[in-house]
Amino acid sequence: MDLRGAVVAVTGASRGIGLAVARELERRGATVAASSRSGVEGTEVVDLRHDGAVATWVSSIVSEHGRIDAVVHAAGVAEDPGPPEGLDPGVFARIIDVNLAGTFRLLHAALPHLKRREDARIVVVASRAARRAHPLLSAYSASKFGTLGLCQAVAR
Repeated sequence: MDLRGAVVAVTGASRGIGLAVARELERRGATVAASSRSGVEGTEVVDLRHDGAVATWVSSIVSEHGRIDAVVHAAGVAEDPGPPEGLDPGVFARIIDVNLAGTFRLLHAALPHLKRREDARIVVVASRAARRAHPLLSAYSASKFGTLGLCQAVAR
């Protein structure tokens, strides 16, 4: 697929799936606005836990490129190994805040711009945990179940 000229926002672009997607999009000619929490070379630091940071990042992409054609959301955290009764409530809250609320923040900021494009696309990377919970990853599983529901609501 030829993506020359497309402007794509990619979260989680410092490693893993996000990095691979960003590189492939660039290889196919897209202009990629890449973000990560670590700010490695080629990515902008965006804290998905803060509304203002996400909204500012999306606005900066639109200001610089005039539009956003697609969003690929690959950012996420999984740091809760163990049974739910042993999980620190603060860790649970952080995972939900990044994985689920962060997805909402990104979509909330990007959707008004994407809706202006007839051919806009949204890709949200979840996990098989979005369909089948893992007993030792309760917060992660809950966040991905929620992300799937959010995406289904947005799609409808």
